[in-house]
Amino acid sequence: MSNEICVAMCVYNAAATLRQALDSLKAQTFADFDLVVVDDGSTDGSAEILESYRPIFPSMTVVRQKNGGIGVARNAAVALSGHKWLAFIDSDDVWHPAKLACQLRVAQGDAAPDGVVCKHVEFVEDAELRTRLEQMPKPDDRVEWLDDLAARLLTRNFDFHPASVLWRRSALVEAGGYTTDRNGEDFQPFLVLALAGRRIGRVPDVLYMARINPGSLSRSTTNHYVGAMARIAAIDRILQGAVRVDGWTLDAAAREQLQTARQRFLRWALHGVRAGYPRGSARAMSWPLIGQLNSHRVRAIEFLKTISHR
Repeated sequence: MSNEICVAMCVYNAAATLRQALDSLKAQTFADFDLVVVDDGSTDGSAEILESYRPIFPSMTVVRQKNGGIGVARNAAVALSGHKWLAFIDSDDVWHPAKLACQLRVAQGDAAPDGVVCKHVEFVEDAELRTRLEQMPKPDDRVEWLDDLAARLLTRNFDFHPASVLWRRSALVEAGGYTTDRNGEDFQPFLVLALAGRRIGRVPDVLYMARINPGSLSRSTTNHYVGAMARIAAIDRILQGAVRVDGWTLDAAAREQLQTARQRFLRWALHGVRAGYPRGSARAMSWPLIGQLNSHRVRAIEFLKTISHR
């Protein structure tokens, strides 16, 4: 592998959508990249489809492993790549042909960011995707700097698709990589780098098309709880000093900001438990979360919500 950029794709039973994702890579106007695919335990025809694209991507590396979830698969891709820049594409999503070219222009600019994301749109049917691609304006040279990203992540959520990122690989590794959570696995690296003052840019053009799958975890009734717990775990690791970026010290203001956010995510988790789990399970799961809340009043409110849960 001699290129500066690696594109990583994690695949799990994606035979129905994999060709579209690979075709969007083939259509990139910037084509000097290596492709690494981690097959995360697929049991459908994904492996055969990947092999059929080897003439198009002759240097493609394919690794097959036991299913471990998206975070485990992405970290496997990070370990396989020794490239300066690392981009990810989900195996059911599609890139605009200019995606890599636009992001690389920002990444190699004077601002020297550690990551570059882009705007995205969601689609369900292929006809909708074609319409969106036809209507998209030609990307230009604009870039936005997400200097308030830490505050956004701790008070709201991502307002971009995390998988759209082009990472400086060394920064992603320094931030601890992805977590092994089944949802919210990408929260930690973005938060750590944002808290450390590292620059994350955003191309304000739609370059990533995310397929909506009604059966996916992100659409499940338990997603709210799972995602909130992943964020709490990431915050705990940061507060405990398990994740550190060179030249960054967690000061008192940042520690207080994290503690406040932790309380917020505890309440998100409680809401998700009651929305996604049956009464008996929800009650059992809620008690330890309620005990971590730092206000008697809030604990009482959440206790009443829990015992009245149907």
